[in-house]
Amino acid sequence: MDLVDWLFNKVIRLYVKCFLILAILMFVLTSFVEAHLMSYVVFVWTTIHLLLVFFAFYFHTRLKLLIKDDLNKLVTVISSNNINKKNDPISVISLYPSYIPEEIKTVDTSARVVFASLKDFPFVHCIARTIHNFSYYRYDWLKIDKLEFDESFDSLRVGDLILYHNMRSIIGKIIRLFTRCYWEHTAMYLGNGVIVEAVPAGVIESNFSDWLSNNDVELAILRLEIDREQQSKTIEFMKSSVGKKYNYMGVVNNFWVIITGKSCDGLMTPLTFFTNLLLLGTVYLYYFNVPELPRIGLLLLIFSSLYMFDCIYHWLAYSPSLNLLFESINEKSRN
Repeated sequence: MDLVDWLFNKVIRLYVKCFLILAILMFVLTSFVEAHLMSYVVFVWTTIHLLLVFFAFYFHTRLKLLIKDDLNKLVTVISSNNINKKNDPISVISLYPSYIPEEIKTVDTSARVVFASLKDFPFVHCIARTIHNFSYYRYDWLKIDKLEFDESFDSLRVGDLILYHNMRSIIGKIIRLFTRCYWEHTAMYLGNGVIVEAVPAGVIESNFSDWLSNNDVELAILRLEIDREQQSKTIEFMKSSVGKKYNYMGVVNNFWVIITGKSCDGLMTPLTFFTNLLLLGTVYLYYFNVPELPRIGLLLLIFSSLYMFDCIYHWLAYSPSLNLLFESINEKSRN
């Protein structure tokens, strides 16, 4: 097991870093090496990746069985995979130290108490199968009562987070479908009725009153638990971001995390396993039918490998000391 841990957590990570360089080198070699020989190299390379997928799926499944009936273990794995991910609305809600301000009236009168208790268990949305009411982890109960909101904005503070839900937005519906969160967009309050938000056109300042007056828009307001120095730095950062381009790469990366199944426990699912088999099978199919064009085979291998690398890596899945780790967790929970 020590060898497996070393292989996947050291060698594979190094291999991932060097993969594109190796692929480019292979592209260059296709100009000097016979096509049938290069096709054979692609075949062997694809087979190695196929073996990696099978090994990874075995160890990921092994870890899933270990955490299946133990909530403490499940939370440990989920936490390790999500603790640094704060790039989508549900992670912002779950992970940032925040609370519902006393002066903000929510539609659900129990929202403030429930939200405070959820801070002790920030990854509740990742274990939805343990929750009967699915709206509970979607956080729709955070929405404010817009009719009771003070339009002078006296109830807001600079630095407050504002969550946004547009009932008629097609893009919003797509975002909510993938993130499984009620809120598709966030903004920060800068004062004097002005908010800063990131939209496809870039980072801009907008009037909060436009959101309040839109009957199709529902809102929630959270206040960060930070000191004045942190607040000043946050506001300064947001102001300096105005005018910058929209982070499309971040959106693509977040979407990638979701479709590869790494948004919760980070472990391979049967769907991601068979998707890998399908992608690698495409490379094999091309090899057996068009071996005289190895460059196309290399392109297919590169495409399939990017998905594969993201699926197979999980720092905890290959650890030889899982039982010791989980025993210490259970001991702490008993104490």
